[in-house]
Amino acid sequence: MTTHPSPNSELFDDTTKDFYRHWFEQLGLTVETQREIFFRGRAIDLVVGCPTLKQQQSLETTLFSYFKRLNAIEFKGIHDPLTMLDYNKIMMRIWGLGAMQTEFPNVLSAQHDPLNQLPSQRTLTIVCVTKPDNILRLSNEFQFYPTSTPGIYHCPARIAQWIIHPTELELAPLNYPLLPLARGKKLAEFIQLCLKQGLLNYILLTLRIGLLTDPLTIWQKIWEIQRMELQESDVHEAVIPYIERYFQTYPEELKRLSITSALLNEQLQKGLQEGIQQGVQQGIQQQTKKLLWQQVRLKFPTVAESVRERIEATSDLEQLETWLTQVLTANSLAEVGLE
Repeated sequence: MTTHPSPNSELFDDTTKDFYRHWFEQLGLTVETQREIFFRGRAIDLVVGCPTLKQQQSLETTLFSYFKRLNAIEFKGIHDPLTMLDYNKIMMRIWGLGAMQTEFPNVLSAQHDPLNQLPSQRTLTIVCVTKPDNILRLSNEFQFYPTSTPGIYHCPARIAQWIIHPTELELAPLNYPLLPLARGKKLAEFIQLCLKQGLLNYILLTLRIGLLTDPLTIWQKIWEIQRMELQESDVHEAVIPYIERYFQTYPEELKRLSITSALLNEQLQKGLQEGIQQGVQQGIQQQTKKLLWQQVRLKFPTVAESVRERIEATSDLEQLETWLTQVLTANSLAEVGLE
């Protein structure tokens, strides 16, 4: 029986592979996507060729400084965790990679470049949204060891292998390319960093991937932005028009991803709906308080600080709206009941 990835897995794969293909190409490298090795076998997500010393040097300041002449990258999403069966299949593909001809014969083909046939000239990188503890606990010839960089594990086998768990990566420029695949607190921290530094490409990828891997974190960050809970100093000026355009297309983005029906179970959907309603309610309250305080200051030049504190402490929207209406015609704050 042949199984097919879910629509959400396909969206994750398409988005990630497209971004990282462009990212490597911008470094001057040759990249293939969906490289099939065996008949009816699953393709390698990305194959990156670095046949020259200059190309390999272009990666020295990146996460992929260990690349050799021929490199395979596999992405494992939240709904596609790395299992032992997956790992064995991936190893079969990387072993077969060195013997297969490619559409880039002068760059990647083992038939035109015998060096590519050597295991020492190949690497394998598996980027896992979910930490593959079952693989990392192996104690045989394919054992993975923690490196000096948190979140990166290395197996010094005949074909050098790396497993990268983005959520464990530090918030350092070296790790930016893979931090959009993080989850939880690390994902929220990276979004905040992107907003502050104006990293538009990473914001786009993080929001799109985050809706597939950690929707609640994305929702929370979006509501923070919409309710203007962030300080002006926390948002780069180049980001503001971009975020505004994103909010305009946001409903269509959710519909395309089918997030509410495909990613969230019934209980989570209920919690999300309550969170949205609460966020909208809080937003209306804050706007009403702001407008009320503006009207009070315009109408009454001298206002005690206690009046502002009372307004801010009031969570009853009906009361706030009543005060707002009364202030327009009142001769004193005592008539409104704010003194």
